Amino acid sequence: MEYTANKSTQYCALDETKCMDYYPRMETWRKNLKDQMDKKGVTARALSLAIGKSPDYVNKMLKNFTPTIEVFSAISHELGSNVGDLFYGSDGPDHSQLIKDFNQLSDDDKKVILRMIDGFSQK
Repeated sequence: MEYTANKSTQYCALDETKCMDYYPRMETWRKNLKDQMDKKGVTARALSLAIGKSPDYVNKMLKNFTPTIEVFSAISHELGSNVGDLFYGSDGPDHSQLIKDFNQLSDDDKKVILRMIDGFSQK
C-alpha cells in the first residue's frame, strides 16, 4: 500500500510494503512511544511479545518503519494509553471518551472503523 504526501516514501522493513510518515506528528511518535515505554518500565522485547510480534519488532519499528494503525492500537492498549498519546504525547488533545467508545465496539466494527481511517489516510 502506498501513501502519498509531501514526504518521500520510505520502505517498511518487516512487511516489504511501501509506507511513509504521512501524519504531521509522525516525526515525534517514536520519541513518545519510547517515553511511554520508559515511564511504564516496559522493554521493547516485552512489548513486542505482548502484541504478538517477534521479539525484535518494536526495536525495528523504533528505528526504521511505520507500523499499521492496528499495531499502534495494540501498543497503546498494552501501555494503558491511547493512540493519540503516541502521536501527540501527553500534551495532546484528550481522546479518552472516543477511545472508550471505540473499545466498546465489537471486533468487526473496530475493523470497519480502522479500514475507514486507513482509506482516509490514503487520500
